Amino acid sequence: MARGTGACAPGLAAPRGGALVRGRWQPGAEQTVKDAVAALSPGEHPEDVLVHFGVDYEYVETPTGRTLLAYWDEEHDEYSSGRCVVCGWAEPHPQVESVEEWIGGRLGAAGINDYIPEPDFHAEFWREAGEATRLYHVTTEERRESILVAGLEARNETRGMSNHYTGAAVFTSRERDDTGVYGDVVIEIDVGAMKRDGFMPQAAMEYPVVTENQQASLAWLLSIEDWEREASYDGLYEDTVALFADIPARYLRVVTQP
Repeated sequence: MARGTGACAPGLAAPRGGALVRGRWQPGAEQTVKDAVAALSPGEHPEDVLVHFGVDYEYVETPTGRTLLAYWDEEHDEYSSGRCVVCGWAEPHPQVESVEEWIGGRLGAAGINDYIPEPDFHAEFWREAGEATRLYHVTTEERRESILVAGLEARNETRGMSNHYTGAAVFTSRERDDTGVYGDVVIEIDVGAMKRDGFMPQAAMEYPVVTENQQASLAWLLSIEDWEREASYDGLYEDTVALFADIPARYLRVVTQP
């Protein structure tokens, strides 16, 4: 992923004498980069503003082929890292936002795929699953016997407000000791045997966690390494695997119970 201070994005004229050849912007009364960029007229370009303010900027290329214009401004917002991105920098009305404002707000879950593609978790999960691969489902003592007879039923149940659209699934964990919140009985799922039998139902991470992973990846590209995640506060965890099918009892056994 190419990055380079002062390097031009594809299709842009090279800088000459500290300003872009195409730039026609002239300094006004604006006192900040953000205000000056917001005041640009169609045909004027934010790179000229950054040059005027003595700001080192860089073009950051994303995996989807999009190019971002980013720079550091420690005084932009006392609540942000100081890393800024010029939103819509190649469009008529660009705006400056902190990386935190842009990724966590304006961009949102719908827009993140334009910059960081959603990984194919299902294909990766079953490709890496081996004979010893296991998942774990926590339940209550009251449900233990019925599960061991009839298997695990995919249910449209939520574990937090942000995953209510996940759909009917069996929610499992990669960690065996995830007990206490949802019950005291841990059911082990023999994923290796499922794969050996050719039974490989759709597998996915919970959607809010996927989005946060994409956001963290985009933040990292923009030099923010400590992106704050919020999904875990809503009862969602990165080690959760949702299986979108009923799991027959032959793949199950109890490994922990009261």
